[in-house]
Amino acid sequence: MSGRGGFLALVALLAASTGAASDPRDRAEAAEWAVAMSVPPVAPGATSKARLEVTSRAGYHVNLDYPMSFRPSAEGTVALPQSRIGLRPISTSPCAAGPKESCAVSLEVPFTAPQEGESRVAGALAFSVCSAERCLIEKVSLLARAPLVPPGEGEGPAAASSER
Repeated sequence: MSGRGGFLALVALLAASTGAASDPRDRAEAAEWAVAMSVPPVAPGATSKARLEVTSRAGYHVNLDYPMSFRPSAEGTVALPQSRIGLRPISTSPCAAGPKESCAVSLEVPFTAPQEGESRVAGALAFSVCSAERCLIEKVSLLARAPLVPPGEGEGPAAASSER
């Protein structure tokens, strides 16, 4: 194999291996907000929590009065406790311009991993961001994958994000 052919094969291998960490169809961007979801590695049948981060941008803040929720989709392989999960922030970060408003919130979605195969948390996150002039209500499709690991092994998030 020539030097150039070997280089192209290495580039293809790297592209294939990094593509499994997140799914590009779940990425989008809006000037007003960003959303990211991470899921830690989990043992078969174990319970865990996916972590969602909602961050406002461009003079907007996260509307804590809006009833945020997560609705699972068919792409998910994990079991969720309900068909619609109401979410309350587990932490908030104030906005620099208006410390009474929250510019970032962390949310959690509880789930139970399947007994075998890949754990996929998939669904739609409903949330709202507001500026002084208007509020936007958003629904974003998210998908995060986490490998199943033997009981007692594996910590840390396997992340995917979606920005509109």
